[in-house]
Amino acid sequence: GRTAELGNLGLFARHHGWNAVVNDLGCVAQHIGQQYPCTPLFLFGHSMGSYIAQAYLLHHSGSLHGAILSGSNYQPAVLYRFARLIARLESWRQGPLGKSALIEWLSFGSFNNAFKPNRTAFDWLSRDPGEVDQYVNDPLCGFR
Repeated sequence: GRTAELGNLGLFARHHGWNAVVNDLGCVAQHIGQQYPCTPLFLFGHSMGSYIAQAYLLHHSGSLHGAILSGSNYQPAVLYRFARLIARLESWRQGPLGKSALIEWLSFGSFNNAFKPNRTAFDWLSRDPGEVDQYVNDPLCGFR
């Protein structure tokens, strides 16, 4: 996040952005392997990072000693196809750099339901209100 302008946080490159992120992960893994050649290399991916990790593992699993996927998700393929259609429609409606309240709600809308009453939209992230406040006040977190 520190290499992007604040207004562009959370955006992938318009063309092949997903592949660029996955390839960047390969560069990081290669660098770590060169710096610490005798140390086993494990990949940890959480939330969206778990999807990036899975994409990386499809082609490069042999370069790692293991992987830990956290906060990942599985849904029926039809749901992913429907979500992709909604994302494309929202991109058409909002423009490629638009921010969609609908997509955000579909992605995170139900997470806070189990934590009522809510102080913030991010109470679901931690049981510690101080940590939640740090997240809310950090411009590199929860950007919209």
